[in-house]
Amino acid sequence: MASKTLKQAFQLHARGELDSAIEIYESLYEKNDESSPDFYMNYGAALRKKGNPQKGVEILGTGLRKWPENSGLWLNLGNSQIDLGYYFNATYSLRNAINSSNDHQGRLSLYGALQKAKLHNLAYKIARENYILFYKKEPTKIIFALLESILALPEEQRGNLASFQELIHLSEKDALDESITDKVNRAMLLAQTWAQAQKPEYMWLWYSKARNLIESQLRDEKKNNLKPSFRVNWHSLSWNLAIHFIKMGEFRLGWKLYEHGLQVPAEGPQKWQRSLKKPFHSKEVPLWRGGKISGKNLLVLGEQGIGDTMMFATLLPKFAEKGINLFFIPGPRLEQIYKRSLKCCKILNLDEAKELNNSNKKFDYQVPIGSLPQYYSDNFRDFESKNLLSADTNLTESIKSRYNNFKKSKGRLIGISWQGGGKEKRIPLKSISLDKISDLVLMYPDDTFVSLQYGNDKPHLDRLYQNTGKRIYHDDTIDPLKDMDSWLAQVAAMDLVISIANTTIHGAGGLGVKTLCLVSNQADWRWINPDIYKGCYWYQSVDTTYQDLNGSWDSALQNAKKWLG
Repeated sequence: MASKTLKQAFQLHARGELDSAIEIYESLYEKNDESSPDFYMNYGAALRKKGNPQKGVEILGTGLRKWPENSGLWLNLGNSQIDLGYYFNATYSLRNAINSSNDHQGRLSLYGALQKAKLHNLAYKIARENYILFYKKEPTKIIFALLESILALPEEQRGNLASFQELIHLSEKDALDESITDKVNRAMLLAQTWAQAQKPEYMWLWYSKARNLIESQLRDEKKNNLKPSFRVNWHSLSWNLAIHFIKMGEFRLGWKLYEHGLQVPAEGPQKWQRSLKKPFHSKEVPLWRGGKISGKNLLVLGEQGIGDTMMFATLLPKFAEKGINLFFIPGPRLEQIYKRSLKCCKILNLDEAKELNNSNKKFDYQVPIGSLPQYYSDNFRDFESKNLLSADTNLTESIKSRYNNFKKSKGRLIGISWQGGGKEKRIPLKSISLDKISDLVLMYPDDTFVSLQYGNDKPHLDRLYQNTGKRIYHDDTIDPLKDMDSWLAQVAAMDLVISIANTTIHGAGGLGVKTLCLVSNQADWRWINPDIYKGCYWYQSVDTTYQDLNGSWDSALQNAKKWLG
């Protein structure tokens, strides 16, 4: 009788009538009326599919106590544990599944668990083994797992993805043969893979396919099978591709996709990759999305990052030349600087913008300042600017006068900065140690080195002088976190500036001070890859030298010593 009832449950399960099947499974389980591994396997799988993997783990565990060598039970248990986020437990279960039955399904699941546990090297090993052993079993899934595992490796371990072109072409063949979810996932992965292989034409082909698939689903709400997470994944993919193409100097694609950064979550207090304070909803003041607006009033919104706002602001005079009436909200720390520096637009704070708009409907459009490059030029050589910023002249002269009291008569004032800001993980990647950069002091004893570094660096500089005799002056009357106008005057007082890629570059470059930037081999999207273009395409007065691929700053510092000479 029990076997007949179980057969009925299996038939219901196969037809997708999971609630009815689960009801029978549960009754048999409570009566302890079934003793086959298939019962436990199917009961656990049904619970997982209905969104109850926790109960599924309990059922599958019971089955494994009876049949500890059954690969199907271990496989289902591992997949349920992945659903629950128990990735390390899943790894153990799925290894048992592989040991019991050396099949590609267990390996695919194990690969997924290792990826989610961020054990990318192990995930790549499993995906590669699966490809070698079982390619003909399920070629599309196996190839995509391998491609995904390659992309997840650190860049220095990944090698040249162009060498995987045969593999990529194999995956393209069947990429759109599955469900809508698989179609979108695979098109997105192929776009990312071709981007990493530096093949923009193929990247754009697959990106467009993914975009068309998503848009068709979003338009048809009744047939929309995409999960909410797809929207986040889509914006994240677009943002990653934007950064990749901007670094390649492919501005036509890069700046267009850069828009997605407004909707991509970020770690830490920043919350979004691009963040800005909008005084008006887009229904009140529509967003400008390109097109002719000569004679119209355009409100430009500063980005969250101070350096980003300063960098993109170099484009404002070029847009003013097109006959656009510009209004700019740079944020409170930059407000005074741009009131003095930018005569091509009206500088406002948030309250002034609201008051102005409410009084006589002043603004025709608004736009984030980071959205302007896509409407400017596809050629990075068109972006270079010079002497946009003006420091407070009296304050600059006062600072120079103070520094002349300890400066040698024929020496130069050289500003230096060695540590970047931003996210905690990014800071070490673009910074240089104080010990290394201070070697420049001994090379040029007639010059006076002044710290332009954010934060309280005085204890470090005092200790450096006591231990090595290398003197770098700290001015405790200037705090750029509280008063950027004084900091800009300090930068303007320098004869030369040497800095890693931080806000100092935007201040010195905007002022036209002759500057050398030490660019990390992990540089962000603000710098084009040096094998494509060596230099700073934003500021005419900024030269560059680069960290070695092995992480050494030695050759960059040698170049800095020559540059100072």
